[in-house]
Amino acid sequence: KIGDRLIAYLDPDGTLSSDTDRNRRRGITIGKQGTDGLSPISGLITPQLRAFLDPLLGKYSRPGVANPDDAASSFTDPDTVDPETLRAAAERDDRTAPQRTHDAIRALLEWGIVTDRLGSHRGLPVTCILTINVEDVENETGVATTATGGTVPIKDALALAERSRPFLAVFDHSGLPLHMGRTKRLASPAQRLALTASLRGCTRPGCDAPASMCAVHHVSEWADGGSTDIENLVLACDHCHARVDGTEQGWRTVTLGPETRYPGRVGWIAPPAWDPAQTPRVNHRHHPDRLLAEILCRQRSPVGSLRLRTPADGGAPTPSIAPPPRPQPARALHRHLFCATRSATPRGMLYRGGDDAREFCSAHR
Repeated sequence: KIGDRLIAYLDPDGTLSSDTDRNRRRGITIGKQGTDGLSPISGLITPQLRAFLDPLLGKYSRPGVANPDDAASSFTDPDTVDPETLRAAAERDDRTAPQRTHDAIRALLEWGIVTDRLGSHRGLPVTCILTINVEDVENETGVATTATGGTVPIKDALALAERSRPFLAVFDHSGLPLHMGRTKRLASPAQRLALTASLRGCTRPGCDAPASMCAVHHVSEWADGGSTDIENLVLACDHCHARVDGTEQGWRTVTLGPETRYPGRVGWIAPPAWDPAQTPRVNHRHHPDRLLAEILCRQRSPVGSLRLRTPADGGAPTPSIAPPPRPQPARALHRHLFCATRSATPRGMLYRGGDDAREFCSAHR
């Protein structure tokens, strides 16, 4: 405090530490998600951001507020909660101060996402979109995948959906407005959600860009008569999308046929100068589970016909390898669970909403 007073006396105009210097040094870095699901965060914030955060954290990081481990904890304005209930929750609260700060920021962001005021990003509302395999929900195993490429444990995903007034949409082949023909060039929100569930990210081989960083690409180009139907749409990040330019130096995309190793998936063909054989290749970065299943299947092949290697192309299997059972087309719309706020609700989809959604989430926690 004495130091602050001295600085204020010596520098009443605040010129010793200039706005230019503060603005240059400001920044927040969120590191790569670890195998345990946690992500590191570090940085420096400006006095203005600190001025916003301090009163919010002072209120919502109090003991007994926004405690995810206490069902009786207040996740709304603590001033509207019965004082005795809040006092009892505070007495049970054994979180550290950093943990309370973390939970307060999470609660504030969660409330912000459901305010319907954040606009849209790449055709979808700014909200938490989770893709969950229904079989994983029933078995209470596995993880949910976010549109930004992160993962959330199943139980945490269901708890998040239960508190965020979700709509649950189970995707299958019927009842969805996924075929626009030539009536529209841009993909609909329903198509984008379906592609996020099925593809998870950019489809060019080797690219790990998540769905939130991708545009929707027509496999058969719109300019060449391609339709805006789900079978003709894939995800491609801006960098990879720009490589499909219709020239001999550009990449091409094709849908692999039933006779190939990966029927129904999109194959990317490099320029002739790179790949004279013009072999279509698929991206395994977003589907390690399917790749692992294929490798395990190869391990069960008869002795003498085993050759473990990462499959790189979409052509026919190598003759010396016993072909595994053909997987279901990756782009087929298998059953997936989407948890989204009301603001993310595209029309014409299959939903269970409100109390039904919360009951579904609670039943599988």
